[in-house]
Amino acid sequence: MALTNKNNYYANRTNWYPIKAVGPNISNYIYNDLNRNGVYDVDDQPLMKIAVKMTRPDGTWVVRRSNLNGFANFTHSLTEEKVDVYEPGEYVFEVIVPDGWEITSNNKIQTATYMEAPHTRPGIIVDKVPDPVGIAPILTVSGIVKKREKDGTVSNATTSDVVIKATSPGGKEREVPLEEDVH
Repeated sequence: MALTNKNNYYANRTNWYPIKAVGPNISNYIYNDLNRNGVYDVDDQPLMKIAVKMTRPDGTWVVRRSNLNGFANFTHSLTEEKVDVYEPGEYVFEVIVPDGWEITSNNKIQTATYMEAPHTRPGIIVDKVPDPVGIAPILTVSGIVKKREKDGTVSNATTSDVVIKATSPGGKEREVPLEEDVH
């Protein structure tokens, strides 16, 4: 196709395809909490392929994984078939944390209540959507800590001799438990 003029970078289109409407959904957003402060900040990045389990009021459940943009989507409708949410009630959303990662935002499990909504396309609405969930890799520190004895000699410290405190960028302090080296 030729451009209509040199200032128009897009060719005239006459073959517009119909937009396939996707049904309504509720999403859990999962992000890599780079600064580990539990808040979705400007530098935090979406995480894909993180599993989220949604449990229905009747105890059945479905698992969806987050997409490239960090959203695990669950469809809902009272009028369509093969959707994840198909009746009113309380639904529980749980982020399944991968091995080696931890939740930083303290909201691994969240609930949302659906209710009928006549005259809406899906026929059902939710009271609130889940808040973004921050996760980060578990940090480890390894090495040998030495201690100086009163007589001036140096020996290996034990876990009872050492206290490690981690401080978040927001100033929160947390004591980190030590593990004995099993090697």
